[in-house]
Amino acid sequence: MIYQLMLCQKHLLDSELQKLQKELNQYPPGYLSYAANGSYTKWFHHINNTKQYIPTTNRELAIQLALKKDHQARIDDLQRKIKGIDAYLKTNDPTLDKAPAQVVTQITLHFST
Repeated sequence: MIYQLMLCQKHLLDSELQKLQKELNQYPPGYLSYAANGSYTKWFHHINNTKQYIPTTNRELAIQLALKKDHQARIDDLQRKIKGIDAYLKTNDPTLDKAPAQVVTQITLHFST
């Protein structure tokens, strides 16, 4: 039972990962960094080993690069979760899966949130 739930969760995570990877390709290339300059913050766009200042008039680029970084962090998190589920599936035999009903209910509730 738990083995089947883990397979289902892996399928859901795989589909979410594919969706996020498609969205990641829509962002501009490079990445964002920032530095404190007194009481101000300067944004920089790193691309092809060059660093270019992003003026506040081009705030949209900074927002897009920040969202890209967030998407990449979510993708990394999903990949770690999938790797953990794969390790579980590899080491556990589905025919020996005899978990109590209470544990299965708790896992189902956890995965559905």
